Amino acid sequence: MIGFSYKNFMLQIIQGSIILIFLIYLNENGYLNFLENTKSFKISDSILPILFICISFIIGVIIDFIADNLEGLLIKIGFMKPPSYHLLKKGNRWGIVLAHHRKILENLCNTAAENSEYKHFKNSHDKNKNNISNYIFQVAKNHAFRECSDYQKEQLESFFTLYIFSRNLSLSLLIIIFLLVFCPMPNFQWILFFVLPFLFLVAILSSYRYFIYYARLILGSTIKSKEKKTQTKR
Repeated sequence: MIGFSYKNFMLQIIQGSIILIFLIYLNENGYLNFLENTKSFKISDSILPILFICISFIIGVIIDFIADNLEGLLIKIGFMKPPSYHLLKKGNRWGIVLAHHRKILENLCNTAAENSEYKHFKNSHDKNKNNISNYIFQVAKNHAFRECSDYQKEQLESFFTLYIFSRNLSLSLLIIIFLLVFCPMPNFQWILFFVLPFLFLVAILSSYRYFIYYARLILGSTIKSKEKKTQTKR
């Protein structure tokens, strides 16, 4: 879930407009009748773009809500693990390396142990490893957002926005694919059956890769801030 800002407002509109445009295309006759009714009611032409933006934004918010909860559900049931799990355990994911991952894990676990039951990332905790990594990542986020430089925060925001937008875009494309399957059109272009799944695959893979970069920045910034604290004490 992304916070409210002008940039995020525009991103919600973009992903919502994709579905809205396709819905208009699905029901072209109904849309043309709607335009005729607006003329009969003497509705200003300037209201239509505003209405389009508002509806697109609402659809974008709904898409973001569904994607956020769906992702959380997949992680909770163990279908997928967050990138922080792999980065903390192995030090790399999809060729993206987290340097000093053992030291970072040790520092974060020591910090987390001050207010929780999770002492470290032991093999005996196999059933709880996913929950442990989620908790430790939250500790890392709190630690990073307090002490990151402005440049680091800009980088974090950039990758997080790219991750959320790509994730929501993939869900929008998936919804359109389902609409194509269950709502065929007479003038339907069969090429969309090949293009849309490809775009969906690119969007979902891009989203996960941006998520890995975001997690690496979060985790990596904690050890830097740790070093800064040591230098300050000296």
